[in-house]
Amino acid sequence: MLGYSLHRSQTGGHRNQVIGSFKQYYERIHSQVTSVEKEESFFDGIDTSIEGIFKITGETAPAGVPLLLNAIKKAIDDATAAFQPEDPTAMIPYLTKGLATTRAIIKVLNNKPEAFFILRIKERQFMDAINTVLGIDMQAIAMPLGSKESTNFYNAQPTMGFAVPMQPFKVRISVLNRSNVPIESTGIQLIKEANWKTDFSELKKTTLQMNEKLDQTFTVTVPNNVIFSKPYYHRASVQESQYQYDDKQNANLPNRRAALQAYVSYKVGHELVEIQKPVQVKQSNFPFGYDNYTLKVAPAIAVNIRPQIGIIPKTGQIKDFDVQVELINNQESAIQGQFRLNVPIGWQSQTSHLPFTFTKAGEKMNFSMKIHTAALEEKMYEIQAIATVNVKSYSQGYDLSSHRDLDQTIMYRPAVAMLKGIDVKIVPGLQIGYIMGVGDEVPIAIRQLGAGVQLLTGEYLSTGRLDHFDVIMIGTRAYAVRQDLNMYNLRLLEYAKNGGHLIVLFQTPEFIPALMAPYPAQLPANAEEVSEENSPVKILDVNHRVFNYPNKITIMDFDNWVEQRGSKFFSQWHNTYTPLISTHDVEQSPQSGGWLMTPYGKGHYTYFAYSFHRQLPYGVAGAYRIMANLLSYGKD
Repeated sequence: MLGYSLHRSQTGGHRNQVIGSFKQYYERIHSQVTSVEKEESFFDGIDTSIEGIFKITGETAPAGVPLLLNAIKKAIDDATAAFQPEDPTAMIPYLTKGLATTRAIIKVLNNKPEAFFILRIKERQFMDAINTVLGIDMQAIAMPLGSKESTNFYNAQPTMGFAVPMQPFKVRISVLNRSNVPIESTGIQLIKEANWKTDFSELKKTTLQMNEKLDQTFTVTVPNNVIFSKPYYHRASVQESQYQYDDKQNANLPNRRAALQAYVSYKVGHELVEIQKPVQVKQSNFPFGYDNYTLKVAPAIAVNIRPQIGIIPKTGQIKDFDVQVELINNQESAIQGQFRLNVPIGWQSQTSHLPFTFTKAGEKMNFSMKIHTAALEEKMYEIQAIATVNVKSYSQGYDLSSHRDLDQTIMYRPAVAMLKGIDVKIVPGLQIGYIMGVGDEVPIAIRQLGAGVQLLTGEYLSTGRLDHFDVIMIGTRAYAVRQDLNMYNLRLLEYAKNGGHLIVLFQTPEFIPALMAPYPAQLPANAEEVSEENSPVKILDVNHRVFNYPNKITIMDFDNWVEQRGSKFFSQWHNTYTPLISTHDVEQSPQSGGWLMTPYGKGHYTYFAYSFHRQLPYGVAGAYRIMANLLSYGKD
């Protein structure tokens, strides 16, 4: 439940801590127990002991192995009995004996892959126990080549972002023995991918007494042809229902194996004990101190372009489009180059080449550029952003997911914006107030239609003039994450009552329509959704103005949707609401609670639970046309 409380999506972050007894029910499908009707645990009838490994695997144990398995069990039992909180090293003789016995079995497990797999895990468990009992501390930290570590408590530690091809950096590996049992160090190494270059001074074998530390420093250079740190799987778009492997050797792992790992080995009780862990970097996170992340490899220059997918109204008189380009420098030393946009033939860019200069890693530059075309067709156009340093070109960017309790993940994408001409009209001069929700790119889409958008802060909701806006739209899940929205919801209802149009996109059960909407309705915790993006749609009132002005909306506007139709539909509603469309998944009854409109005083209120937040970022033409009609509703 603690892990669940750290979820970052689907309005996570809640923890339901149950005090006292709690029962969880399971359905029994099959049982290994035949002598009794009711088991006492999930494992009744299943031998989970170390001696029962070959019963689990179904393999035949080699001669003598059952006796050795019994010896492992005895070593574990003796180690447990010997544990003393004030001196856990009393367990060492038994742990090393168990480790030696485990290795003796592994040596004779020819053609026994399942047992071999389990006993290799047992071997690692013994080594982990020994490291824990001895209080072995191992650190492997990468840092810029010229940085210096400080032992002064008040001095800042050297920090580092990403490793960059052909830029040397250093790795400091240290191992500390906190116990009163001497250990004999047998090696400190870096495990690296092919073609990585490392320089270091050979260490002699040494014995570490209590609280003695051994350090080794490596100079590392990443090759030019390195694979950047990224997930080992991908999908080209949301239309693909599953991911494809880029590297099958990492299959079933949560992440790609680290490109650079530290390895330390030592002997205790005549047994070799190993520690292997990814090299890490320190990054400052004021005011929380330092965060440690696995060392990642990234390009010297990253190029991000926004939006990735956009539209230009084909019928508009002005065929301009604004793109934002962000350059990120990952190289520690100074770097300079030029940036340009490649546009389709016949298009014009604001400028051809722009110079840029960076002095240190982590710096960013942002460009806002206007592109123009005189003629536009209903098709996709590609705009590419390219940064050039000397003769090397950089044309990919990334999103960085970085949280204190998780490792960093880099999600790469080409520095390409796909622009689409769409036959869509909107009432000119509309001004929209938008209340941001979660994962929301809807305001960008509204601007692309030609309307003005102002994001409404909590301060504005409390005192700002709302009657300046033709429409106020409340973004996806906003009621779950915007306390200010809950505080000033009555002001928004008054805005609609006095002549405005309040549009609420899909919300989670934190939104209680009986209290927060003009008229009663129900949005239960198990609210219906329609998951199939190609589910059949029925327009319930083809003569309703919202389907006829300024765009004629037909069933074809629901073609080519992605991921889903919508979610969190009203289950019941007051008869003042008018349901506009109906749809359903296979074997689901028709759902009409996803798009409801009602007059309210001099204005209008709309609940729209269809997935604008998914369709608009992917340039779905019908979604833009429906959005344009909603924003234009009641206007001439």
